[in-house]
Amino acid sequence: MSEPDGPAAGEFRVIPLDPADAAAVERAAALLVEGFREHHPRAWPDMEAARAEVRECLNPEWIIFGAFDSAGVLVGWIGGQPQYYGDVWELHPMVVDERFRRRGIGFGRPDIYMGKSLVAPGEG
Repeated sequence: MSEPDGPAAGEFRVIPLDPADAAAVERAAALLVEGFREHHPRAWPDMEAARAEVRECLNPEWIIFGAFDSAGVLVGWIGGQPQYYGDVWELHPMVVDERFRRRGIGFGRPDIYMGKSLVAPGEG
């Protein structure tokens, strides 16, 4: 299988998604609708449902990271929800724009999103 053209994971800026960045928040919702349309169309069937999910992921007790391309456009994101009294993180959801898939910024590399952000306070 050949590698896709375009930047690799290291060429994307991965940072917490800023709730004040209206364009990125709206793009995050659009990515959910687009990214799940084919295989799980009921997950986020429309922008209203997707916006609600993004708002939920912006909970200050949770984490949400976005991968931005060199133009500053959000091309993927991941949310993390603490479970089991904060001992475990559930990664949900995770989506990458289909034009940027297979470049190491999605499923196979959640570590580039999470890094030390998942270390419990006082342990890192």
